[in-house]
Amino acid sequence: MAPREKDDGALLPDAGEDGGPYDGAGGSDASVARVLTIEGWRDLALDAGIPETVFWRQTQRETVAHLRADANEQRRAYELALFAAWHVEAFARCERLPELAPLMAQIRGENADEQDAEDQMNAARAIAASFGAV
Repeated sequence: MAPREKDDGALLPDAGEDGGPYDGAGGSDASVARVLTIEGWRDLALDAGIPETVFWRQTQRETVAHLRADANEQRRAYELALFAAWHVEAFARCERLPELAPLMAQIRGENADEQDAEDQMNAARAIAASFGAV
């Protein structure tokens, strides 16, 4: 067995060692799948809003869990922004906007049981007409 080289201060295993999801192989942890020093982890934690005093008291697993949660929150915010932008453009192409109250009631799940097939077809026709369909 070859002698181990001097430790570079990294928290994660060297290349070739079994580092689990953090060995640089990619996958769902690709965003944190690089070898980071303690300062690198601290900087990521600070960017994610973890106070430095909290960072030094928590384990690496807790830090990674917080970073994953932060990444998921950012991804969800981005998806919501795309959703809103798509609807803005869709509504911008309408000659006449559909009524807001029925749309909001549909999102809230109100009146979902009271609507029969004919009501649904009428609503679909109204939406199609508002988008300019014949």
